[in-house]
Amino acid sequence: MRTSGDLGADFLNWLAAKAAEVVQEVSPGIDEQTAAMIGEEIALRTSKDCAKQNIYIAEGRIFNAHKTHQLIAAELGPLSAPEVAAKYGISPQHVYRVAKRVNAAERARRQSTLLLEN
Repeated sequence: MRTSGDLGADFLNWLAAKAAEVVQEVSPGIDEQTAAMIGEEIALRTSKDCAKQNIYIAEGRIFNAHKTHQLIAAELGPLSAPEVAAKYGISPQHVYRVAKRVNAAERARRQSTLLLEN
């Protein structure tokens, strides 16, 4: 019977291989051995940072929505809400809701970092 440790090791091996693949795609001058070392380092750091945690990996659409929400919040300063809304095909009210949510999450992240430092 497979244990959660086996699944974790399988995931980290997959992550190392996928990271090496991406490194070679985005930096064609990097040789396969160096890309594999980078992939292994990413997997090792992920293991250290996430050890003994239950992790839910969101679907790609959720990840993309999160990135889009960050862009919307960042663009609200230089552009007006109607301009941002027109750019993303949403209502100005939704722009404000997204910006409020993103800013609250960022504020909470910064405050938790401050608490860890003290």
